Amino acid sequence: RKAAPMKAGLVQLRTPATHEAALAHVVPLVRQAAAGGAQLILTPEGTNILQRDREKLLPSLKSVEDDPVVGGLRALVAELGVWLDIGSALVVEDGRPANRQLLVAPDGSVAAAYDKIHMFDIDLPGGESYRESANYQPGETAVISDLPWGRIGLTMDDGPRTRGHRRRKRRRRRRRRMVSLLAVVVSVAVVGGVIA
Repeated sequence: RKAAPMKAGLVQLRTPATHEAALAHVVPLVRQAAAGGAQLILTPEGTNILQRDREKLLPSLKSVEDDPVVGGLRALVAELGVWLDIGSALVVEDGRPANRQLLVAPDGSVAAAYDKIHMFDIDLPGGESYRESANYQPGETAVISDLPWGRIGLTMDDGPRTRGHRRRKRRRRRRRRMVSLLAVVVSVAVVGGVIA
């Protein structure tokens, strides 16, 4: 069975360090993508807040239900009637921070959620290091969800370390023909804009 054509909108952000500023930044870009005919809109990792200072970031994290960016985007999606892949929202559940990708249905409900499995830990020349695993609880399960155009697999990419995971996922997909779309959220944030 051939899937119906679908137009995707890719929203690139430079996410601010507060929820309020992040929502004000992302809403016009999602609206622009929808106005351009996008039926599935995808935002990057860290859509709701980015803050380098762990001491400031962790206390500001909210649950998915209480996060103002997630709530604002869910309401916007219900208004626009489109699908939205929130590349990730940095949230807290049961006292533990998570880097969670959310697929929002056209009625504003969360259709699927995926917690990032592969944490980004790196030691750079000169002694600088970054340990995502020190901040976030890794997920345990890959997530696949149905869309009107086929099945979508949710994942986040940190580069070479996760490519093996995606390769294994592709093999499973070929064997079972489960996924027709793979939403790979790349850990890059640059100046805002929309590609549709």
